[in-house]
Amino acid sequence: MKSQAKFIDTLFEAAVGKPFIADSYKKGLFNGSKPFVDNQKSPLRRKDNIAALTNFFANYIDESKVPLIIAAFGLPEKNMPDKNALAMALAKQTKALIESDTEETDNIVILEYQNDKQLDNISVESLRKPLYEGIAFM
Repeated sequence: MKSQAKFIDTLFEAAVGKPFIADSYKKGLFNGSKPFVDNQKSPLRRKDNIAALTNFFANYIDESKVPLIIAAFGLPEKNMPDKNALAMALAKQTKALIESDTEETDNIVILEYQNDKQLDNISVESLRKPLYEGIAFM
């Protein structure tokens, strides 16, 4: 996606909202020169949009850029970067920003990336195993 305005449109749509914002303001939101104000956030609040935001970031981020994005956030990554965990962390950060009454919110990307990466490594089969030998599921 090359258009900054289109990026903002698609991000708002993923957050279950339609922006009624001028293209010049969308470009300012994209590059950080314009504030993300309450009247823009309010239609996006209290929505179940984490999955849609995660899909947005997963589709938007080029696989080859994942290590650069992870490095830009200062994430300590020794292994193969996890694009899905990054997309989920960015979605949670976006959700926190939407729900915040100010333009500022704690940077949770590092913590969420590490948590989501660990969750990605847990297989469904391992969750179905009993805690102790001899215990069977019904």
